[in-house]
Amino acid sequence: MAIAPTVLEEAAARLARGETVFTIRMGETLAHYGWMVREQRWSYSTEVYQSIPMPRESVALYDYYTHVRYRRRGLYRATLAHMTRWACDEPGTSWAYISTLADNRPSRHVIESTGFSYQGSLFWERRWFRVRRWGDVRLGARPGRGDATPRSARPHRADQ
Repeated sequence: MAIAPTVLEEAAARLARGETVFTIRMGETLAHYGWMVREQRWSYSTEVYQSIPMPRESVALYDYYTHVRYRRRGLYRATLAHMTRWACDEPGTSWAYISTLADNRPSRHVIESTGFSYQGSLFWERRWFRVRRWGDVRLGARPGRGDATPRSARPHRADQ
């Protein structure tokens, strides 16, 4: 039986794959972190057991965590805004994506207020012994090119 990797082992593996972590330390405590991966071909949602293709020249922002003692201090908003600016300033980045559960209202509020726009949803439903999965996600859609998406998924840059 395999032993699940520790948090540090998982972080080391992510870093070895070229992913980037942004952290905030308060004293001796890791108060907040968030991860970024560039040029990810597929994004898998463990909550709905589905994968979606990611557009070229994109970054995925994911796995944010704030220590319980440091919540409601704006760390998530600050880190998300910083990571987005950093990613969009890098040559070759056209899109930044982040996802959250629909019922996670605090996270949705921060994501939307940072400049991200809704691009679609993934669904998963179990009734008795039947599982159904579906979605309406259209990543990389650009307004004015036959798409009903009102805005691009790229967040607003701070200098615009």
